[in-house]
Amino acid sequence: MITRAIREEEASTHVVSTCFQPFELSNDSGFEFWRTDPLYLSQQINFDLVLVSTRSKTICLIECKSNITEKFESKVSRFQKKIDFVEKNMWINVDKNRLRIKNYFEQILGVEKPNFYYILASELVDLGTSLEGLVQLSPHPFDIWRCQLVHNGIRIQRIPVWSKSEEKKSIADLTFYLEKTHSSTDNAILICLSSNKYYLAIQSCEILKELDSFTFDDFLESFCVDLTNYEEFEKRFLFNLFISYGRECDFVKGLEDTGDVFTSLYTIVNRKMNSAQLKKNIISKMAKHKTETDPDIIKKIEDEKEIIINQIYEKELRQNKQTKITDFEN
Repeated sequence: MITRAIREEEASTHVVSTCFQPFELSNDSGFEFWRTDPLYLSQQINFDLVLVSTRSKTICLIECKSNITEKFESKVSRFQKKIDFVEKNMWINVDKNRLRIKNYFEQILGVEKPNFYYILASELVDLGTSLEGLVQLSPHPFDIWRCQLVHNGIRIQRIPVWSKSEEKKSIADLTFYLEKTHSSTDNAILICLSSNKYYLAIQSCEILKELDSFTFDDFLESFCVDLTNYEEFEKRFLFNLFISYGRECDFVKGLEDTGDVFTSLYTIVNRKMNSAQLKKNIISKMAKHKTETDPDIIKKIEDEKEIIINQIYEKELRQNKQTKITDFEN
């Protein structure tokens, strides 16, 4: 369960980082990276990544998936519901205030009457479903981006999807910019506000183990790119989650307790281990903690077994082998 959750989060965060890098700095498209997970704490709607162009007064809202080869239609359908939420300018809760979602973006980004552009991005894209069939699922136009690391940088292939009413959207400067191969940068996004606690633990420990000890300020410095344009309370939310879970599972140790989680001094337990050893050690501790504290752990293990069995079974079917599910149950 834990390993699978880490693997899936890592794959989707990789897509976020791949989308981010071509827009980290000013470029010919006019679009620049703003931040990740802008509405996660509203608990109503969220997008993984936001790009903004003050030149064209356009805001790109991007949803990143580890793949859109599996359950393709359901993923498109859920994405369309998010688009519909924005297009209808629904109310959201932001920092104890209620705002219309378009007003929120307009105010915080300083873009008057912005246009919205929607993107579903993934490294693994299978358009076995024809675009004509996909259009029938789409009340609103959007882009699919296939984001890939190639030998000389980053390549993003844009696939526009029309709406049922044959409405389409495109931005000439952005389209032209995406036709280029973009150089990878030294910066990458490793964690986001929506990262699950298992993945957050692994990534944070991997970076912070290089320090003999660390504080909240060290966490902010280590993840300064990841936390770009985050509010202070969001940064504190992430750090507090990491520290409290780390101390519960014993992969974070307190060195100096000031009575305030944000000024106290910490260290990563077993920080001298190499990355692979430390990851294995932390996963083991998280699994032990889950076993001891989760009353539904037995059922979840059985559910996980069933998922794995079905994945093997489906793989065998794809290879045209006549394998029965009962072959794997023992």
